Amino acid sequence: MENNEKKIKYDLTVLLKDDDPSFVEEHIKNAGGTDLKTNITKVDFAYDVKDLPQGYMAVIHFILDSYSTPALLKKLRTDNNVLRHMLLRDIVKKEKGNGKTQTRRPSKLTSKPSKFEEHLTNEAIEQKIEEILD
Repeated sequence: MENNEKKIKYDLTVLLKDDDPSFVEEHIKNAGGTDLKTNITKVDFAYDVKDLPQGYMAVIHFILDSYSTPALLKKLRTDNNVLRHMLLRDIVKKEKGNGKTQTRRPSKLTSKPSKFEEHLTNEAIEQKIEEILD
């Protein structure tokens, strides 16, 4: 591995035809992934996915360098046992004060929401209008 490669924590969610995610774990290990933790559960789909009403959802947590992810995703796209997949990067932030580390996903909002002012009473509104007019 080159020095400029960055190891990143990832969460991979895959919908599978079978209840055995070992081939996905092998793809991850072959790409250089480490610290694999896998959870799998049977799910009923809201709609048929590739003509199947149900399947298995596996969530795999692992660490991988950022340059290996395109090859991993290509293998998942071409595998017939994988119905759908989604790869998310884990973001780790330390909260100030309590020293706890929590994993958070970045917000999709590009701007901060504006703060709302407290509701004014009619008297306060009339007073502000008088101030403006004077």
